[in-house]
Amino acid sequence: MSENLGTPREAWIRALVSRVTLARGYKSALGGVLKRLCRSGGWSYAEAWIPTHDGRGLKMGPVFARSRSDEVSAFRQRGRELGFRPGHGLVGQVFLAAMPRWVASLGAGENELPRRQALARDAGFLSAAAFPVLVNDRPTAVLVFYGDETREQDPALVDKAGVALAAVGPALEQKRVEMNVRAQARQHEVVANIGLRALDKSTDISSLLAEAAALAAKTLDADAAAVLELHDDGRLTVRAGSAWPEEAAESTISEPYFAHVLAAGRPVAVPSFRANGGGFPPPSLFAPLGARSAATAVVPGRARPLGLLCVVAKDPRRFPEDAFLRALAHVLGVAMERDRAERDLERERARLAAELEASHEKLRQADRLRAIATLASGITHDMNNVMLPALCRLDAIEAAGLPASAAREIEGVRGAFDKLRKLARGLQLVATNPENGVSFPASTRLEPWWREVGGLLALALRRDVHLTATFPEGLPPVAAAPPQLTHAVLGLVHILGEGFGGPGRILVRAEADGPRFVRLTVADASPEPHARPIEPLEKSTAAVRAFAVAQGGSLELAPSEVALRLPVAPTAADARPAARALPRRAEISVKDARAAAFVTSLLSSAGFEVASRRDGSVLAVWDGNEDPAAVRRYLNENTSRRVLLLGAPRSPAPRGASVVSEPNNLEAVRRTLGTMVEELLEITDDSIRTDAGPLRR
Repeated sequence: MSENLGTPREAWIRALVSRVTLARGYKSALGGVLKRLCRSGGWSYAEAWIPTHDGRGLKMGPVFARSRSDEVSAFRQRGRELGFRPGHGLVGQVFLAAMPRWVASLGAGENELPRRQALARDAGFLSAAAFPVLVNDRPTAVLVFYGDETREQDPALVDKAGVALAAVGPALEQKRVEMNVRAQARQHEVVANIGLRALDKSTDISSLLAEAAALAAKTLDADAAAVLELHDDGRLTVRAGSAWPEEAAESTISEPYFAHVLAAGRPVAVPSFRANGGGFPPPSLFAPLGARSAATAVVPGRARPLGLLCVVAKDPRRFPEDAFLRALAHVLGVAMERDRAERDLERERARLAAELEASHEKLRQADRLRAIATLASGITHDMNNVMLPALCRLDAIEAAGLPASAAREIEGVRGAFDKLRKLARGLQLVATNPENGVSFPASTRLEPWWREVGGLLALALRRDVHLTATFPEGLPPVAAAPPQLTHAVLGLVHILGEGFGGPGRILVRAEADGPRFVRLTVADASPEPHARPIEPLEKSTAAVRAFAVAQGGSLELAPSEVALRLPVAPTAADARPAARALPRRAEISVKDARAAAFVTSLLSSAGFEVASRRDGSVLAVWDGNEDPAAVRRYLNENTSRRVLLLGAPRSPAPRGASVVSEPNNLEAVRRTLGTMVEELLEITDDSIRTDAGPLRR
């Protein structure tokens, strides 16, 4: 049918309505109307603007152009990047007023087309007209036509376009509603299918994410889509993608677009990335695609975002910022959260398996050491059995009166036996269980002890690591049994010796630390000492520290040396009458298991009997929520008593009670408890004040 102006209007409009009705979809129907009105009106270019999904603006729809010049193509491409709010620009004004508007000359009036005027003139267009598509007097779209010459308003053309659009408006609206319903149905189906698969524990997470990305790209008619995983360090990597190039490496959340999406917490669409100024620059992950536009939603997790769901296009486009991306991202979040939990569980299983294997290895090592200790003990016993009669015979030979030359030979044999005796003594100290040294004295004199064990400790080191020692004369004995001291120093020597990458030298020295303590230092004495990290050193010396604290001393660490501070062994002159002995009982009632164990260990090392009752106790460690009346009653029963409250009390603490408001601050607990114990010891018995030493330091 002819579409010239001479065609009878009614027949032409009926044909137009028929074409709209038979069209396959809304955009094809709207494009057909645009094309026929453009040709019948003598225009060169036409474009349709339709409401966005949320109804807050207008985006470009179908376009018809008689010319395919570069200027026209650029003009059309730029339009896809734009959007208009009702009342803004020619499109927004026509949509808001629901009235057509004619622009006779694009060169006249700088404010006529503020968003499109410059590009329209560059494309060679000199006039324009815009018409609303009305349904029940409500605009549903705007059609804009451009001409390549100035053109005064044509009332007949305006009337014809108005009548035609009024006739096809209901049919176009029906097509638009059908399109939206079908699109939403497809989106709901995609989300439902992905959701069902996400709930299936047998689903492979990688294939699920890849399928979700492909469906997102297809549903939104995008060129590519990807699920980006957000790592703990802020990196973003492609976990799964559809048509996403492999050369896309990684990005970070510091890039402006990704940072904005995470801050917004909702889908964010960018119709056109800007490389220089204005808007967002294209993220580095999008660069291999040549992406010009994108829409991105946050993939949520329980504690923090797990990643991003991105769809991108190679041309400027206004993606819908609707519920589809948000819903799909939420479903993927459930799947990724479950996958992350399973991976964490697997890592925890592997860690526990490694710890179990390490424990088994320690048990095997302990069994080997016990076997070696038993063998060493037997060898020591047999050596003593052999040496005793041999030495007795040497004594008998010497008593018989020998020449000087023979006496010198006998003396050499006796020296060899003496070295063998010291080696046997050292083996006995190493082989003895340090926790069961009942056959040994409770104190050790350092110089003779070292003569017995020094050579044996040196054998525990590599040949290129030399062990020497220096002990001043007159040092008092330390309060530690020889086997315990031997194992502690052996551990320190071995730990420092492991830190050498080549030749080295270790020096063991002792010195008085005041009248009550002796400091035994194991130091790296190489020309260039090797600084060892403190944290690993603390872990490896934990057993030695426990020994020191149990003896009433302490262990001090430095990058190139370890100092064992031990109390001096008490002498008979230090004894006090039994009547002045301290009733050494303490009560602990603390809900925090960590704090309770810490306090129990400290008080036990200070010689207190830790009880769960108040009878006879002189020190109580309670939770801060203890009844204030009970605290006062406890203190009033005995003026020597003290109370330590862990946690802020319900009322001001009475006299005789101390408070540590943060029970997990173990350093504060140790200092406060040390002060209280020292006060108690001063009140009752000065002779055992040194027991409180490790609590204060």
